[in-house]
Amino acid sequence: MRLTVGSSASDAEEIKQFAKWLLDIGEGNVGGPNDGEASIEIPSDLLITDTSDPISTLIDFIES
Repeated sequence: MRLTVGSSASDAEEIKQFAKWLLDIGEGNVGGPNDGEASIEIPSDLLITDTSDPISTLIDFIES
């Protein structure tokens, strides 16, 4: 939740939703019942879509 300090209201809400999603994954609440293995759908805005150079794409995203 420290990520929300100094953020705009819309950014803070987005960060809270992401944090909740991460917590739900960690608590096993995403992906339905499983036996230690589950399929989890990753939101499209979190995917690296440039398959030719994914590392550079990630670095460019972090720097911006």
